Amino acid sequence: MKMEWLEDERLQQIAPEKLEFILSLASECEGKTIKQALPKINAAFQRSKKQGLQLTGQEAAILFHIVQNNSTPEERKKIEKIMNARKSSSS
Repeated sequence: MKMEWLEDERLQQIAPEKLEFILSLASECEGKTIKQALPKINAAFQRSKKQGLQLTGQEAAILFHIVQNNSTPEERKKIEKIMNARKSSSS
């Protein structure tokens, strides 16, 4: 996985517990396609919800941006659909 995302300035603005969650999940998804990573992401979001750790839209977008580094163009379209659906449901 390309690690340029670690230099993303937005990461510095994320609360430590959320950043730990994002980095841990990114590590779990390293080298996987979105098809392989999506079950891990969904399970992680469910766990985080139970723990009261709710990612903002921007934080989730950062996570999906990290994961899509190994994705095909078709998978990236799926990621966009997921993100759009997530935005709609949180509005």
